Amino acid sequence: MFKKKRKYPLMVKCSMKHTQAIPTKEGLQRLHQQQYLRNRHLRNLECLHH
Repeated sequence: MFKKKRKYPLMVKCSMKHTQAIPTKEGLQRLHQQQYLRNRHLRNLECLHH
C-alpha cells in the first residue's frame, strides 16, 4: 500500500544554490516547495531558513 521510502541522510542540505538565488519571492517559493515536498518528512529546516 505504501510507497517505498527512500533513504535520506538525517541532515538533508538544500540543493539550491542560494548564491544565485532568484530575486522574486514566487520563484524561491516554487523551488523550495519542490525541495520541501521531497523532504517533507524531515522538515527540511535548512531550506526554510533561507
